[in-house]
Amino acid sequence: MATVINVASLARPEEAKKRAIHKMANNVVPQARFPAFFGPSHDWMPDHNWGGSGMVGMQEMLLAPDPGQTGKLHLFPSWPADWDVDFKLHAPGQTIVEGVLKGGKLESLKVTPESRAKDIVNWLGKKTPYVPPTPGDTQFENPKPSATPPPALSQGKKVTTSSQFNQPGYEAAKAVDGDPRTRWASDFAARSGWLEVDLGEEKEISRVRLSEVEWPETREFAIEIKQGDVWKEVARCTTIDKE
Repeated sequence: MATVINVASLARPEEAKKRAIHKMANNVVPQARFPAFFGPSHDWMPDHNWGGSGMVGMQEMLLAPDPGQTGKLHLFPSWPADWDVDFKLHAPGQTIVEGVLKGGKLESLKVTPESRAKDIVNWLGKKTPYVPPTPGDTQFENPKPSATPPPALSQGKKVTTSSQFNQPGYEAAKAVDGDPRTRWASDFAARSGWLEVDLGEEKEISRVRLSEVEWPETREFAIEIKQGDVWKEVARCTTIDKE
């Protein structure tokens, strides 16, 4: 999953907003000694600076300087207009940019030294221009909005599992909550397990999507369906694709 830093660089305010909220909201971790070190997506505390990377992403949502000591200073390239902010940020060329945004209006802006004020490019409320691909670049892909897929048949349904991780945030229901950023986790000592979803009634199933959110550990898995009182295996494989 792209981080808030990546999305900020793509100048996509609404997506950056969602990812910033997700990143900065995950801060209740009793074993974390420092406020900026919190999960998920870490091997263990405090080796992954989840909070710090979230703050860097929010800074890049506010200010994106061009390379060099005299490059353009792109202000609010990926900042949502409905977020108020009081900021003071450093930029190349011994420059400081500070300002106050309230109610979608820039109430104050100060650039030090003043000679750098001419380099400010204010993107608030504007869309960044489309940059066409380089001729012959077959790997280029211009992001296009896609239709919202219907919710999975399993979303929000009753789930039973073989075991449960002993910390909050990894409950069985997380496996079918419709959020690709959350997951169920088995007991730490478990070396095998199962997850059962009760759809409530017989349903026609065209496909099944499985995902390992953090790192690949599965060596073999099977998918079974219940017909009457009998479980029937319909698929078996050794690898869960990251997507």
